[in-house]
Amino acid sequence: MREAATDSEQVYSPNLEAAFQFILEHPLISDSPGSQSFKFMMAARFLKRNAPHLFQVRQIGAESENRTDQWLWDFLSAPENSVEGRGPW
Repeated sequence: MREAATDSEQVYSPNLEAAFQFILEHPLISDSPGSQSFKFMMAARFLKRNAPHLFQVRQIGAESENRTDQWLWDFLSAPENSVEGRGPW
């Protein structure tokens, strides 16, 4: 059973969390070189580009908003972190 989240933990919406878990556990990703942070950012960019509906943010029409999803969406939208013009990830 998952422990209760503390204020310092990042808790994503359930669908986004499941997508991250699915991607990050795939052998192609989990066995590849690179830090966990790098792999997470690859997954986040991939999901924003290919499955934005998983983010619980109002910009894409979600009825409710998850603050952590919103923070990640805004982070990925910043010009220096943008998913535009990058490879498939």
